[in-house]
Amino acid sequence: VESDSQQPLDIQAVHKTILEHYHDVYNKFFGLDFLYFRLTNTYGPGQRMRGSGIGFVGEMIRDSLDKGEVIIYGSLDRVKDIVYVDDLVDALLYAGMIKKNSSPVFNVGGRPHQVGELIECIKKKIPGINVKFQSFPEHIKKIDAGDAVLDSKKLLLETGWSPGTS
Repeated sequence: VESDSQQPLDIQAVHKTILEHYHDVYNKFFGLDFLYFRLTNTYGPGQRMRGSGIGFVGEMIRDSLDKGEVIIYGSLDRVKDIVYVDDLVDALLYAGMIKKNSSPVFNVGGRPHQVGELIECIKKKIPGINVKFQSFPEHIKKIDAGDAVLDSKKLLLETGWSPGTS
């Protein structure tokens, strides 16, 4: 939930946590209201497919297209939360309905899926891809969050938003 303490596992997560604190201070000095949206793995049309930091789903699709294979660290039963970009845009639009709140932090999660389910969806669109299993490289093992699902109940209660895409 949004009130859980933040325990950043990598540089990107540290930056996100610092930005929340930065905006708290900015609000204190300048009175600017703000909302924080903690996002899950977002995917959809227009998604950048090159370079680093393209996200879990983007990497699986890119590797399927470019290499004809997907490398899985761990197992297919691991659970990841993904949200379709149109659902994310809707959540941001619903933000206009949020009243001033003592806690301006909102999780925007999608729907939890096992990695194996995601692979099956990709195989339907890109037939013939191979799935390879590997041990976690040390640099990924250190930052892997394991099963990751966001609880968006607060956003639902305050706005009525929930993801529409399964």
